[in-house]
Amino acid sequence: MIRAGWRFALALAALTAISCAGPEKLSIKSREALEAGRAQDAYDEAARALKKDPTYAPGREALGAAAKALIRQRQSGIATAGEGRDTAVVGQRILALDRFRREVREYGVQLAADTTFEVREDQLRNSAAAFHYRRGRGKLEAGTPRLAYPEFLTARDLVPGYRDVETLVRESYAQSLSHVAIMPFANQTDLAGFTREIYESSFAALADHITPSQFKFTVLLDKSDVLNRLTVAELDRMEHADALRVGRAVGADLVVTGRIYGLHTDGQVDRLRNSIFRKVTETDPKTHETTVSFEEQRMDYVVRERSVAMTWEFTVLDARTGEVIATHSSPVSYKARTYYTDFLAEGDPEEYSLYTPEMEKTKSPEVQKINTDYKSRMGKLKLKDVLQTAQKERHRQSYKPDYRGEFNRNTWEYPVYLGELPPDRELAFIALGDVWRPILSELKDLDKH
Repeated sequence: MIRAGWRFALALAALTAISCAGPEKLSIKSREALEAGRAQDAYDEAARALKKDPTYAPGREALGAAAKALIRQRQSGIATAGEGRDTAVVGQRILALDRFRREVREYGVQLAADTTFEVREDQLRNSAAAFHYRRGRGKLEAGTPRLAYPEFLTARDLVPGYRDVETLVRESYAQSLSHVAIMPFANQTDLAGFTREIYESSFAALADHITPSQFKFTVLLDKSDVLNRLTVAELDRMEHADALRVGRAVGADLVVTGRIYGLHTDGQVDRLRNSIFRKVTETDPKTHETTVSFEEQRMDYVVRERSVAMTWEFTVLDARTGEVIATHSSPVSYKARTYYTDFLAEGDPEEYSLYTPEMEKTKSPEVQKINTDYKSRMGKLKLKDVLQTAQKERHRQSYKPDYRGEFNRNTWEYPVYLGELPPDRELAFIALGDVWRPILSELKDLDKH
């Protein structure tokens, strides 16, 4: 164990020494590695030197020498692939060499032109560009523009301005786009008035994520264009035929429609009374002796619980043919708990407890029951927090829409101080708050194919 510890310590010391090495030492290590034939190690050491001091001239010289050796190696690989007529590999290696050259220039190192290889590289570059150009044309003519698009991009990267590649890049990209129209979900429940709000919030979340940086070929159509073509009745009771009609009218390629159904609600109200104990500390003015006692008080409170459960599903339709591209269905549920008390603690809520220290010592089964009963109604809320909230928030007897955010947490474990529960439509809205995520996931998969 001692030897192992020493070995670990030595290794750690070596790593620390390397990480703390200055640009001069790193440049020396780079030259030594290059002399030993380790061009990549030489380049890495010189790059570390320049990251520590970008103005260090010996470091720049060391990086230039290592880069020159690496470029010769990569040129040799390109020539070998060219002799084997592996045009796809030739193109990949040339583009990799282009990226490496740009990286070297970012370190402030100017590379001398290699006239010996330039002619051969140009020949191979044009050959590779022609190869990808032909493949792109073939895939575009076969009706697979998403496969054609990267071929044209590669051809353009190899030889900017190659033939009409710029036009074909734009054309293949335009044909690859999927314009998506999101429809309001049909509300097949007894709850009225929340379809529009669910649609608005889900659309906003999708719009935040369906961006060019995350989706290559997917364009989300404006929701106002969809809503302007819907009647009030269609907003709540949309059928596939209605969704397709509106989707085609707004120029969609894909239409996302769905429904909410199978609503079930349940709840209960418990009116409870707990004995709680206030710690009272008194000091005798004459003897200055302190005595501690526990004053029993009664706390009445109400705990309200409500659960909602339903099923929702969505379908992705081909707007042109009406074909079902994808479908998803899943149950969602939410349960809420609130509490309210008109008990007003005197003084510091920290002075109150569910039982006295003496009870804890002598009546452990009773204490255990008190804890169990309290936690079954109040979750993880401590008594002091309950009393403190009641002191500050006595006005919270009725639900207001402003309180919705408080119900986005686990209110079963951390009940909300409130004299009533949110209405069922509010609880349903919270339960459906993440329905956009599976839609996003499905559209992400479709974007890749």
